[in-house]
Amino acid sequence: MMVFEDPAEPTPDGWLCVSCGASDPLFHRFPVGAAAFGAQGGSTSHSHTFVVSTTAGSNMIAMALGSEAGAPPNHTHGGTGVTSTEDHLPPFRDLKVIRPTSPTTGLPVGAIIMIDTETAPSASLALYTDEDGVFIRGGEQSATGGAATHAHTFSATLAPTTVQGLGVVTAGNGAAAPMHTHVVAGSTVAVSNEPDHALIVLARVTTADAPLPPGTIAMFDAEPGAGWAILSGAGGLLEGDFLKASSSASFDPHGASDHTHAPFTATSGAPVEPQIEYGSGVGDSAVASNAHTHSTTVTFEPASQRPRYTEVIMAKLQPTGCP
Repeated sequence: MMVFEDPAEPTPDGWLCVSCGASDPLFHRFPVGAAAFGAQGGSTSHSHTFVVSTTAGSNMIAMALGSEAGAPPNHTHGGTGVTSTEDHLPPFRDLKVIRPTSPTTGLPVGAIIMIDTETAPSASLALYTDEDGVFIRGGEQSATGGAATHAHTFSATLAPTTVQGLGVVTAGNGAAAPMHTHVVAGSTVAVSNEPDHALIVLARVTTADAPLPPGTIAMFDAEPGAGWAILSGAGGLLEGDFLKASSSASFDPHGASDHTHAPFTATSGAPVEPQIEYGSGVGDSAVASNAHTHSTTVTFEPASQRPRYTEVIMAKLQPTGCP
């Protein structure tokens, strides 16, 4: 069995911290509900690949018939790219994760359990509210961090046109080169950093050797045995859930394991390549001006926002108590 403890307090005698050293399974990792213990994954940051499409260009100029090449008036571009890499850690505060070194049915002073009620289940417990509103991460000290949302910047050079028109540019005008490119850049709309999670209430032990009260929710590194109902098995209420402390519990779906950003629309820059200037001519044909732009749409691929985690078994002590 594993429970939490405020990092400001010493690890109790007969208990071991499993989040205090770099090799510990929950060091700077978020516990997440699963059917078995130990699998790890997640990351602290991510980027998105994206695809750019454009409408036909604007700002055309007159051409006389001829054999010189310029970009035709109705051309389009495409493009791909990768956004900036940004952190997706949700707001968090570290708690120590401790477990007994031998079987126990009692809890030491300072141990913190999870409950799904708004009141402490026994006189030996008091609500622990220092963590309310943030996610629980394992650690050795009271570190905090994370942010509620994130956004990305991006920039892409659109693929060059592969078509060309023929003509002679009217004197004094500049035509876009037939294989020209454009740059489109911007920022995404901000989205939430919150992964899939449950809201959980925390309660701290205030008296020595407090018995485990029915309703205790704890983490385990093996099957908990008789008296415990597993909540994080396949299809369980806490399967795949991170933990966010709150004044009231809720196991309804919250957050998401991955996300994308709303499509971005903007006007591209003018052609990057130098303009083409030809001799005089008059005619009804047209090519794209070297000042033309395109309306662009940038579409972003999904990415995971699960922070670094360790899977744990989560179970609730039944009314019969420990056997």
